[in-house]
Amino acid sequence: MELHAFRARPQRLPWAIYLRRLRRSGVITSWDFGWDERLPGRRGFQQLAAAVDYLFMNEGEAVMYARARTLNGAIDWWRKRRERVIVKLGAHGSCWIRRDGDVHVPAARVAVADTTGAGDAFNGGVLAALSRGLSPRECLRLGNRLGAASTRRLGGLDGLPPRQ
Repeated sequence: MELHAFRARPQRLPWAIYLRRLRRSGVITSWDFGWDERLPGRRGFQQLAAAVDYLFMNEGEAVMYARARTLNGAIDWWRKRRERVIVKLGAHGSCWIRRDGDVHVPAARVAVADTTGAGDAFNGGVLAALSRGLSPRECLRLGNRLGAASTRRLGGLDGLPPRQ
């Protein structure tokens, strides 16, 4: 079983306790916090980030949540604290930050009509690939492909391929 939280704003951070309980019972957890400037300063944020199996962020969020100045600084910061951080880099693809070596996958090239929902489509692709036991590189490839596909038409969903 898997649980993915996205764009949820944890008002209090006992979420870490719940996530640890879920993990102990075999549930795989992931979270995409979205943009929340207050979150990194909240008590318990580090415990929350550590309690999630897979943490999804875009480039700006990775820098902000690490309280870094640059993406490279943020990647170094996350690598020391987390094993599975996935950073969406838009037209530059994506990166899976790992202690034993990062995995970078370039973006698919498409004519972009609308970026609405691209990050969520990316997350869905990565999670679908994870559920099939695919490698980090294959997970990022599918995430990039679906994220890019979602941008081909207005609205975020119409550009996605039919479920196969």
